[in-house]
Amino acid sequence: DRIGRRVHTDRSLGVPVDLGASWIHGVRDNPVAELAEETGTPWLVANGTRTTAFDEANLALSPARVAEIEATAWQVLRRGLRGSWRRSADESVAAAVAREIDRRGVSAADLPLVMAEIRRLVEHEFAADLDGLSAWEGDEGVAIRGDEVILPDGYDRLLEPLAAVLRIDREVVLRAVRLRDDGVTLDSTAGPIEAAAVVVTLPLGVLQAGSVAFDPSLPDAHQAAIASLGMGLLDKVVLRFPARFWGTGAEWIGFVPPTGRLLEFYDLTPAAGVPLLVGFSAGTPARDQEVFDDDTVVTEAATLLRAGYA
Repeated sequence: DRIGRRVHTDRSLGVPVDLGASWIHGVRDNPVAELAEETGTPWLVANGTRTTAFDEANLALSPARVAEIEATAWQVLRRGLRGSWRRSADESVAAAVAREIDRRGVSAADLPLVMAEIRRLVEHEFAADLDGLSAWEGDEGVAIRGDEVILPDGYDRLLEPLAAVLRIDREVVLRAVRLRDDGVTLDSTAGPIEAAAVVVTLPLGVLQAGSVAFDPSLPDAHQAAIASLGMGLLDKVVLRFPARFWGTGAEWIGFVPPTGRLLEFYDLTPAAGVPLLVGFSAGTPARDQEVFDDDTVVTEAATLLRAGYA
Protein backbone atom coordinates (compact mmCIF):
# COMPACT_ATOMS: atom_id res chain seq x y z
CA ASP A 1 0.00 0.00 0.00
CA ARG A 2 3.05 2.29 -0.18
CA ILE A 3 6.13 2.76 -2.31
CA GLY A 4 9.70 2.85 -1.16
CA ARG A 5 10.48 -0.55 0.39
CA ARG A 6 13.40 0.37 2.70
CA VAL A 7 12.27 3.98 2.56
CA HIS A 8 9.41 4.22 5.05
CA THR A 9 8.62 7.67 6.42
CA ASP A 10 6.07 7.72 9.23
CA ARG A 11 4.25 10.86 10.39
CA SER A 12 2.10 9.46 13.19
CA LEU A 13 4.05 11.47 15.81
CA GLY A 14 3.20 14.69 13.99
CA VAL A 15 6.58 15.02 12.27
CA PRO A 16 8.42 12.98 9.61
CA VAL A 17 10.31 10.02 11.11
CA ASP A 18 12.15 7.57 8.87
CA LEU A 19 11.62 4.03 10.11
CA GLY A 20 13.77 2.66 7.30
CA ALA A 21 16.55 4.47 5.48
CA SER A 22 17.46 7.64 7.39
CA TRP A 23 20.93 8.83 6.49
CA ILE A 24 22.73 9.69 3.29
CA HIS A 25 26.13 8.28 4.17
CA GLY A 26 28.45 10.69 2.39
CA VAL A 27 27.21 13.38 0.01
CA ARG A 28 30.24 13.64 -2.26
CA ASP A 29 29.57 12.00 -5.66
CA ASN A 30 26.60 10.21 -4.14
CA PRO A 31 23.64 9.69 -6.51
CA VAL A 32 21.18 9.85 -3.60
CA ALA A 33 22.59 13.22 -2.54
CA GLU A 34 22.42 14.37 -6.14
CA LEU A 35 18.74 13.35 -6.22
CA ALA A 36 18.12 15.36 -3.05
CA GLU A 37 19.70 18.41 -4.66
CA GLU A 38 17.75 17.94 -7.89
CA THR A 39 14.44 17.65 -6.03
CA GLY A 40 15.20 20.52 -3.65
CA THR A 41 14.99 18.21 -0.63
CA PRO A 42 16.78 19.89 2.31
CA TRP A 43 19.24 18.01 4.45
CA LEU A 44 20.84 18.47 7.85
CA VAL A 45 24.44 17.50 8.54
CA ALA A 46 24.48 14.68 11.12
CA ASN A 47 28.05 13.45 11.46
CA GLY A 48 27.48 12.34 15.05
CA THR A 49 30.68 13.75 16.49
CA ARG A 50 29.30 14.50 19.99
CA THR A 51 28.42 11.68 22.38
CA THR A 52 27.06 11.35 25.90
CA ALA A 53 27.71 7.92 27.42
CA PHE A 54 26.76 6.02 30.55
CA ASP A 55 28.46 3.00 32.13
CA GLU A 56 26.89 -0.29 33.28
CA ALA A 57 25.62 1.43 36.43
CA ASN A 58 24.05 4.19 34.29
CA LEU A 59 26.53 6.75 35.60
CA ALA A 60 27.57 9.43 33.12
CA LEU A 61 31.11 9.26 31.77
CA SER A 62 33.22 12.39 31.55
CA PRO A 63 33.99 13.70 28.05
CA ALA A 64 37.61 12.63 28.52
CA ARG A 65 36.52 9.11 29.49
CA VAL A 66 34.18 8.91 26.50
CA ALA A 67 37.02 9.94 24.18
CA GLU A 68 39.33 7.37 25.78
CA ILE A 69 36.85 4.52 25.34
CA GLU A 70 36.05 5.53 21.75
CA ALA A 71 39.76 5.65 20.87
CA THR A 72 40.42 2.25 22.45
CA ALA A 73 37.45 0.69 20.64
CA TRP A 74 38.64 2.03 17.28
CA GLN A 75 42.17 0.75 17.88
CA VAL A 76 40.97 -2.69 18.95
CA LEU A 77 38.70 -2.96 15.94
CA ARG A 78 41.21 -1.71 13.36
CA ARG A 79 44.16 -3.72 14.62
CA GLY A 80 42.07 -6.80 15.21
CA LEU A 81 40.80 -6.75 11.63
CA ARG A 82 44.26 -6.08 10.25
CA GLY A 83 45.52 -9.11 12.15
CA SER A 84 42.75 -11.20 10.59
CA TRP A 85 43.71 -10.11 7.09
CA ARG A 86 47.17 -11.65 7.62
CA ARG A 87 45.73 -15.03 8.61
CA SER A 88 45.32 -17.93 6.20
CA ALA A 89 41.58 -18.32 6.80
CA ASP A 90 38.68 -15.99 7.44
CA GLU A 91 37.20 -15.59 10.90
CA SER A 92 34.44 -13.60 12.55
CA VAL A 93 34.82 -10.01 13.65
CA ALA A 94 34.17 -11.28 17.19
CA ALA A 95 37.21 -13.57 17.03
CA ALA A 96 39.41 -10.79 15.66
CA VAL A 97 38.27 -8.39 18.37
CA ALA A 98 38.70 -10.94 21.17
CA ARG A 99 42.28 -11.71 20.12
CA GLU A 100 43.20 -8.01 20.02
CA ILE A 101 41.58 -7.37 23.40
CA ASP A 102 43.69 -10.17 24.89
CA ARG A 103 46.82 -8.87 23.20
CA ARG A 104 46.27 -5.34 24.47
CA GLY A 105 45.23 -6.42 27.94
CA VAL A 106 42.09 -4.28 28.06
CA SER A 107 41.18 -3.88 31.73
CA ALA A 108 38.09 -5.38 33.32
CA ALA A 109 36.82 -1.87 34.02
CA ASP A 110 37.17 -0.83 30.39
CA LEU A 111 36.01 -4.03 28.72
CA PRO A 112 32.19 -3.57 28.94
CA LEU A 113 32.48 0.02 27.71
CA VAL A 114 34.87 -0.87 24.88
CA MET A 115 32.72 -3.80 23.73
CA ALA A 116 29.56 -1.68 23.81
CA GLU A 117 31.28 0.92 21.63
CA ILE A 118 32.51 -1.75 19.18
CA ARG A 119 28.99 -3.15 18.96
CA ARG A 120 27.66 0.32 18.23
CA LEU A 121 30.31 0.81 15.53
CA VAL A 122 29.85 -2.57 13.86
CA GLU A 123 26.58 -4.25 14.76
CA HIS A 124 24.52 -1.08 14.42
CA GLU A 125 26.21 -0.34 11.10
CA PHE A 126 25.75 -3.81 9.58
CA ALA A 127 22.68 -5.00 11.55
CA ALA A 128 24.31 -8.29 12.53
CA ASP A 129 26.20 -9.80 15.46
CA LEU A 130 29.99 -9.59 15.67
CA ASP A 131 30.23 -13.38 15.51
CA GLY A 132 28.15 -13.45 12.32
CA LEU A 133 30.24 -10.95 10.35
CA SER A 134 33.30 -11.85 8.31
CA ALA A 135 36.55 -10.19 9.36
CA TRP A 136 37.71 -10.39 5.75
CA GLU A 137 34.58 -9.29 3.92
CA GLY A 138 32.35 -7.64 6.54
CA ASP A 139 33.08 -4.12 5.36
CA GLU A 140 33.36 -4.87 1.65
CA GLY A 141 32.61 -1.87 -0.53
CA VAL A 142 33.84 1.65 -1.06
CA ALA A 143 32.89 4.33 1.44
CA ILE A 144 31.46 7.49 -0.09
CA ARG A 145 33.11 10.61 1.25
CA GLY A 146 31.59 13.81 2.56
CA ASP A 147 29.19 14.72 5.32
CA GLU A 148 26.56 12.32 6.58
CA VAL A 149 23.15 13.94 6.43
CA ILE A 150 19.52 13.30 7.32
CA LEU A 151 16.42 14.61 5.57
CA PRO A 152 14.15 16.59 7.94
CA ASP A 153 11.19 16.42 5.53
CA GLY A 154 11.48 12.64 5.22
CA TYR A 155 13.29 10.30 2.86
CA ASP A 156 10.06 9.68 0.96
CA ARG A 157 10.30 13.18 -0.50
CA LEU A 158 13.04 11.83 -2.78
CA LEU A 159 10.64 9.29 -4.25
CA GLU A 160 7.74 11.57 -5.10
CA PRO A 161 9.18 13.03 -8.35
CA LEU A 162 10.36 9.58 -9.41
CA ALA A 163 6.96 8.01 -8.75
CA ALA A 164 5.14 10.80 -10.57
CA VAL A 165 6.40 9.61 -13.96
CA LEU A 166 5.79 5.90 -13.33
CA ARG A 167 2.76 3.66 -13.26
CA ILE A 168 2.77 2.00 -9.85
CA ASP A 169 0.13 -0.60 -9.00
CA ARG A 170 -0.25 -0.90 -5.22
CA GLU A 171 -1.70 -3.87 -3.33
CA VAL A 172 -1.07 -6.22 -6.26
CA VAL A 173 0.41 -9.61 -5.36
CA LEU A 174 2.81 -11.25 -7.80
CA ARG A 175 2.31 -15.00 -8.23
CA ALA A 176 4.65 -16.04 -11.04
CA VAL A 177 7.22 -14.81 -13.55
CA ARG A 178 7.08 -16.70 -16.85
CA LEU A 179 9.72 -16.24 -19.52
CA ARG A 180 8.53 -16.45 -23.13
CA ASP A 181 10.37 -16.38 -26.43
CA ASP A 182 9.15 -12.84 -27.08
CA GLY A 183 9.11 -11.42 -23.55
CA VAL A 184 7.75 -12.20 -20.11
CA THR A 185 4.36 -12.72 -18.47
CA LEU A 186 3.69 -11.85 -14.85
CA ASP A 187 0.83 -13.65 -13.11
CA SER A 188 -0.68 -11.38 -10.47
CA THR A 189 -3.85 -10.78 -8.50
CA ALA A 190 -4.58 -7.96 -10.97
CA GLY A 191 -4.40 -10.38 -13.89
CA PRO A 192 -1.59 -11.16 -16.35
CA ILE A 193 0.94 -8.46 -17.19
CA GLU A 194 2.85 -8.71 -20.47
CA ALA A 195 6.27 -7.09 -20.88
CA ALA A 196 9.38 -7.25 -23.00
CA ALA A 197 11.52 -7.73 -19.88
CA VAL A 198 11.26 -7.60 -16.10
CA VAL A 199 13.61 -6.44 -13.36
CA VAL A 200 12.89 -8.56 -10.27
CA THR A 201 13.58 -6.75 -6.97
CA LEU A 202 11.63 -9.00 -4.63
CA PRO A 203 12.73 -9.08 -0.98
CA LEU A 204 15.05 -11.93 -0.04
CA GLY A 205 12.46 -13.37 2.31
CA VAL A 206 9.89 -13.60 -0.50
CA LEU A 207 12.40 -15.33 -2.76
CA GLN A 208 13.36 -17.78 -0.01
CA ALA A 209 9.73 -18.56 0.77
CA GLY A 210 9.13 -19.55 -2.85
CA SER A 211 5.82 -17.70 -2.93
CA VAL A 212 6.60 -16.42 -6.43
CA ALA A 213 7.13 -19.11 -9.07
CA PHE A 214 9.68 -18.76 -11.87
CA ASP A 215 9.15 -20.52 -15.19
CA PRO A 216 11.67 -21.75 -16.10
CA SER A 217 13.18 -22.16 -12.66
CA LEU A 218 16.02 -19.88 -11.68
CA PRO A 219 19.50 -21.29 -12.40
CA ASP A 220 21.00 -23.48 -9.67
CA ALA A 221 23.62 -20.84 -8.86
CA HIS A 222 20.89 -18.25 -8.27
CA GLN A 223 18.90 -20.62 -6.07
CA ALA A 224 21.98 -21.52 -4.04
CA ALA A 225 22.79 -17.85 -3.48
CA ILE A 226 19.21 -17.08 -2.42
CA ALA A 227 19.21 -20.01 0.01
CA SER A 228 22.53 -19.10 1.62
CA LEU A 229 21.98 -15.37 2.06
CA GLY A 230 20.71 -13.89 5.31
CA MET A 231 19.32 -10.53 6.38
CA GLY A 232 20.41 -8.35 9.25
CA LEU A 233 17.99 -6.59 11.56
CA LEU A 234 18.14 -3.05 12.91
CA ASP A 235 15.20 -1.96 15.06
CA LYS A 236 14.33 1.64 15.85
CA VAL A 237 12.33 2.86 18.82
CA VAL A 238 11.13 6.44 18.33
CA LEU A 239 10.06 8.41 21.39
CA ARG A 240 8.55 11.90 21.50
CA PHE A 241 8.80 13.82 24.77
CA PRO A 242 7.27 17.04 26.13
CA ALA A 243 10.75 18.47 26.74
CA ARG A 244 14.35 17.84 25.70
CA PHE A 245 15.46 16.65 29.14
CA TRP A 246 18.73 15.18 27.81
CA GLY A 247 20.00 18.62 26.84
CA THR A 248 21.74 19.81 23.70
CA GLY A 249 25.30 18.65 24.25
CA ALA A 250 25.35 15.45 22.20
CA GLU A 251 23.91 13.86 19.08
CA TRP A 252 24.33 10.30 20.38
CA ILE A 253 23.57 8.87 23.82
CA GLY A 254 25.20 5.53 24.65
CA PHE A 255 24.25 2.95 27.28
CA VAL A 256 25.58 -0.47 28.34
CA PRO A 257 22.35 -2.39 29.07
CA PRO A 258 22.79 -6.07 30.01
CA THR A 259 20.26 -7.08 27.33
CA GLY A 260 22.32 -5.51 24.53
CA ARG A 261 19.17 -3.72 23.39
CA LEU A 262 19.05 0.04 22.92
CA LEU A 263 22.80 0.53 23.10
CA GLU A 264 22.38 4.02 21.72
CA PHE A 265 19.88 6.78 21.05
CA TYR A 266 20.07 9.51 18.42
CA ASP A 267 18.74 13.00 19.15
CA LEU A 268 16.45 13.77 16.23
CA THR A 269 15.25 17.05 17.76
CA PRO A 270 17.22 19.40 15.44
CA ALA A 271 15.67 17.74 12.39
CA ALA A 272 12.18 17.16 13.77
CA GLY A 273 11.72 20.46 15.57
CA VAL A 274 10.20 18.62 18.56
CA PRO A 275 11.93 16.56 21.31
CA LEU A 276 12.56 13.17 19.69
CA LEU A 277 14.96 10.33 20.49
CA VAL A 278 15.52 7.28 18.30
CA GLY A 279 16.83 4.17 20.05
CA PHE A 280 18.62 1.41 18.15
CA SER A 281 18.94 -2.35 18.61
CA ALA A 282 20.72 -4.63 16.15
CA GLY A 283 21.27 -8.33 15.48
CA THR A 284 20.20 -10.81 18.15
CA PRO A 285 19.09 -8.11 20.64
CA ALA A 286 16.84 -6.68 17.92
CA ARG A 287 15.38 -10.11 17.21
CA ASP A 288 14.71 -10.55 20.92
CA GLN A 289 12.99 -7.16 20.93
CA GLU A 290 10.77 -8.14 17.99
CA VAL A 291 8.63 -10.40 20.19
CA PHE A 292 7.71 -7.54 22.58
CA ASP A 293 4.61 -5.40 22.17
CA ASP A 294 5.01 -1.65 21.74
CA ASP A 295 4.22 -0.83 25.37
CA THR A 296 6.96 -3.17 26.60
CA VAL A 297 9.52 -1.69 24.23
CA VAL A 298 8.61 1.88 25.18
CA THR A 299 8.79 1.01 28.88
CA GLU A 300 12.23 -0.55 28.45
CA ALA A 301 13.52 2.50 26.58
CA ALA A 302 12.01 4.96 29.07
CA THR A 303 13.42 3.00 32.02
CA LEU A 304 16.90 3.09 30.53
CA LEU A 305 16.74 6.82 29.86
CA ARG A 306 15.31 7.52 33.30
CA ALA A 307 18.17 5.60 34.93
CA GLY A 308 20.71 7.78 33.16
CA TYR A 309 18.99 11.14 33.52
CA ALA A 310 17.13 10.79 36.84
